[in-house]
Amino acid sequence: ASLNSQEAPVIDGFSANQRVFIGFAQVWANKYRDEALRNMISTDPHSPSIFRANGSVRNVPEFYEAFDVQEGDALYLAPEARVKIW
Repeated sequence: ASLNSQEAPVIDGFSANQRVFIGFAQVWANKYRDEALRNMISTDPHSPSIFRANGSVRNVPEFYEAFDVQEGDALYLAPEARVKIW
């Protein structure tokens, strides 16, 4: 392993696992004008980026562990409602 079996350092207050999810969210970070968003929704088969980011991580158990997401939190999704592909 590249860290010689050592735990990855906390950087800027974030663990390695948290940084993975933050990086994933940053890939999808966008701001749309209302008109552009309406046009995109009506013409693009893909979901707007906020749903692609938030909708994905809500189904990943490691996200809940990394950020200690609990019932009542904005991105919490009950375990029985989470998508499991494999």
